[in-house]
Amino acid sequence: KVVVDKKVYKINFAKLKKKLKLPVKGKVLYKYNAKRWDTGTRWKGLFIKAKEGSNVKSVAAGQVVFSDWLRGFGNIIIIDHGKSYMSLYGNNDSLLKQKGEYIKGGEIIALSGNSGGNKYNGLYYELRHNGKLEFFLNGPNKKNSVSNKMQIYKSFKATKSMFIKKNTLPRS
Repeated sequence: KVVVDKKVYKINFAKLKKKLKLPVKGKVLYKYNAKRWDTGTRWKGLFIKAKEGSNVKSVAAGQVVFSDWLRGFGNIIIIDHGKSYMSLYGNNDSLLKQKGEYIKGGEIIALSGNSGGNKYNGLYYELRHNGKLEFFLNGPNKKNSVSNKMQIYKSFKATKSMFIKKNTLPRS
């Protein structure tokens, strides 16, 4: 029997805000609250288009609390990160971890696919705290996206203005 030091898996998930990487290499096709093409309902997480069989990695350490097929999600893994934080990884082709296993951050937990009946191969991903959706990546929240775009625009405008002033040639 394997003895697991559970202290290794205790993390302060709240400190990871805006620092998490996507769990699979690919392109984010659908963000939170975007309208679904098939049902007209809204996405409650991210859908990341990825090649079939791509490695799906846990965004942080935790314990697998669910690893099976679930209607609407396909093959899904749910990881409990402690203090009521959970991550969900759905639409997978293969699940590589079982309920009860402890996972390190960045560990491969599944292979992406299309078991959830989506239009594309890829991964459906959610992060939840106390059962409610959380945003730990830059951009999926509409409010954050707008403010981030405004900050980027203001920064670009200021940089452009400084560049023009510094590089203006004197008139002869």
